[in-house]
Amino acid sequence: MNKKTYIKNFQILSDVIIIESTSGAFYEIKKTSCSCKGFKYRDNCGHHREAEEKGLLNLIGIAKKKNIHSTTWMARDERKKAIRKYLQKLSITFTEKMIDMLETKVNRDMTPEEFQNLAKSLNI
Repeated sequence: MNKKTYIKNFQILSDVIIIESTSGAFYEIKKTSCSCKGFKYRDNCGHHREAEEKGLLNLIGIAKKKNIHSTTWMARDERKKAIRKYLQKLSITFTEKMIDMLETKVNRDMTPEEFQNLAKSLNI
C-alpha cells in the first residue's frame, strides 16, 4: 500500500521551508509548526509529518549558511513572477528573455527608479 504524499515541491530558506502541497497550495513549515489550517486545528498535519520524515526540518538554518535559498528554482520563479507583475504595473512591454535577464541583474539594494531604468534599457 502506497503512503499518501502531501509535499509536491519545497524550498528551504533560513528559518522556514516553503512547500507546495499536492493540491497546489503553498505553506510555511517551521520546526514546530505549519501554516496550513489542519495544523492550527490539530497541532499536526501531513505536510509537517512528511517534512519531518524526509529530514527536511533538520535542514532549516543550514540553507542560510550555504546560501542555497537564492538560486533554487522556486526562488527564481517567484522573482520572475514578481518582475512580470511589476513590469505590467508600470505598463512596460516585456519578453521572457527580458524577464530572464532582469532576474539575474535585480538585487535588494536596487531602487524602483534603477529597476525601471534597467527594464527600459532592456526593452528593445
